[in-house]
Amino acid sequence: MKKLPLSKKQETFTFANGDKYVGGWKNGVMHGQGTYAHANDEQYVGEYKNDVMHGQGTYTYADGSIERGICKNDELVKAN
Repeated sequence: MKKLPLSKKQETFTFANGDKYVGGWKNGVMHGQGTYAHANDEQYVGEYKNDVMHGQGTYTYADGSIERGICKNDELVKAN
């Protein structure tokens, strides 16, 4: 298995399930600005903190619907 990046500013990583993350890393976890593309065609573009969606972001669902707002601990808490 491919090792997770430890602390590069920008890195691409493809997970075993086909999901792909392009963005910042810190100590082996997603951190900072990034794009996470799920194998099911859903995508999140925004901020990460300690491996979870945290901060401003946009989530696009497979059906094309979009949610924008502020995420905290992997959940949308304020839509905008």
